[in-house]
Amino acid sequence: MRSFQDGAFHLALGPEAEDVDPEKECYPAGQGSGAIQELVPAGELVRRFVEEAEQAIAAASKYL
Repeated sequence: MRSFQDGAFHLALGPEAEDVDPEKECYPAGQGSGAIQELVPAGELVRRFVEEAEQAIAAASKYL
């Protein structure tokens, strides 16, 4: 909010916004990258997804 008030964050307003100084604008990349807790290789993710899917299918098959 502070950066918006300081005139340095208007990306959400679109190109027609008035009083936008391109020299001050920023892109909030740090906000998203700050949420990353772990980097997992794609192969490991696929293995996890398959294992979880197999467990869900096995649990659901009890009701068929």
